[in-house]
Parts: sequence; structure tokens; C-alpha cells
Amino acid sequence: MAVTRLRAVLCAFLFGLSGPVFAHGRALNRCGCHLNRRTGECHCHRPRGCGCTCEPAACGTPLEGPALNEQLPAATCGRERWAVKTLADPQAEKVRINSPETATIETLRALPAPSYVAANPRSTVEESVYTVDGFLVGYTLAADSDFHAVIQNAAGETLIIEFPNPGCLQGSKVIQQAVVARTRFLQLIGTLPTGHFVFLQKAIRVRVTGVVFFDRIHGQDGVAPNGVELHPVIGFERSEVNPDQYVVQPRGYAGTSPSWVDYEISTT
Repeated sequence: MAVTRLRAVLCAFLFGLSGPVFAHGRALNRCGCHLNRRTGECHCHRPRGCGCTCEPAACGTPLEGPALNEQLPAATCGRERWAVKTLADPQAEKVRINSPETATIETLRALPAPSYVAANPRSTVEESVYTVDGFLVGYTLAADSDFHAVIQNAAGETLIIEFPNPGCLQGSKVIQQAVVARTRFLQLIGTLPTGHFVFLQKAIRVRVTGVVFFDRIHGQDGVAPNGVELHPVIGFERSEVNPDQYVVQPRGYAGTSPSWVDYEISTT
């Protein structure tokens, strides 16, 4: 019993979330859930991943490929407008998470950007949720423990999408959706991102649903000219197109960051 309790406490520490042993006498699994063996019911107290026998209802059918659910604990979380970024702010109730609109990367990059101040509350446009199709071309682990990814359209226009670490989502209105989206992203790329930006050799067509957020432009990889991002991502899936039909070709340096390589997408 002592070993079981020690293991539960250690797992909770590694995930950056206090995963208690509940009154049922069962510790949470890596998806933040436990199975009541007497009733056969699955209970998810702290949903934070997919791929378990007992998992959050939002996980649905697991994606094919490696089920990477072991996520690194948050080394540090963000500060500037962090409550707005994670939907833990007082205005989060206004965000239309159940009514996403369809948009394009081009459309989002054309949105007028509000003046950026670190203490700004959520703006009206940041109450919007959009679903966008694009090509995943790269990713990295950001300093705030987000998975920072870049999608691109056929014209070469880029958009940042962000997957916060579960340990940085305390108080978030969309913690379950965000954790599931992050897990699905991991399942798609098949590896844990590091601080080195990875450029994919083949573009992967994806569909992303996320909350509009205007970030301060500071040389981010793939940053849009108006600083718009989808942050956090609350829905993520591979589109029904064979990614092998598309090849990512580097065509030189561009954008605000010297490390960002502009890619051309073409069919094979």
C-alpha cells in the first residue's frame, strides 16, 4: 500500500497537477481518470490526456499511430496575459467555445490587431473561436511550456497555434478540450517536442479549432504580421487528405525570425 501511494504522489508531481487518491480508494491514471471496479464506471476528476482504458469522454476514438500521453511537466508557465491565453480570466465566459466559425489563415492574418499592453483584458475579437484548415510545417517546446506549432496555407502564409501544458491550465474554462487537443497533437507528430524548432520534411494537413489571441510580436517562429494566434487550441485533427501528396520545400529565410524558413507546399 505504501508503494502504491508513493507511486501516485510521484506521478502527480511529474504532471504538475496534484492528483489525489480519492475516497473510492483509486489513484488517477495518466489520463486523469480512474475506473470504479464495483460499478464499472469511468470517472475523470482531472482530465489531462487520452489513450487509457478509462479516459475523458472528449477523447473519442484514439488516433492511429503512437499514443504519446506521457507529457513533460511544466518547467514554467507564461506571465503576460496568461489568464487570457488560457481562458482563466473573468471574461472567459464570453468566449464562444461551442460556436466555432470557419475561417482561413489569410482571414485571421487580416484581422485588425488591438494595441498590445501586457495588462490588457480580453478584447471583443478574442471572444471568437475559429476552425482553420492548414498544413502543419513545424513545432517546438516554448519557454512557457506550450507546444508552439506553425500551420501554413498554400500561399505560404503562416499562423501560430499553441497547446498549453496541463500544469499551466489551472482555472481554465477549456482544460479538458485543451488537454485532449495537446494529446492528439503528440499522437500525430509521434515525439515530444524540445526547445529546438523542428521543420517537417512533409507537410501534414490538419484542422485546428482554437481561441483567437493577439500576442506581442517578438520574433516568434511563424508569427503572423498582426500577432494573431489560436491560443489555446481546443480541437485538433488530421484532415482527410493523404499528407504524402504534399511536399514541403524550403525557399529561403523570411519573416521576423532569422531561424524561420519559409516553405513552399506542392503536390507530388
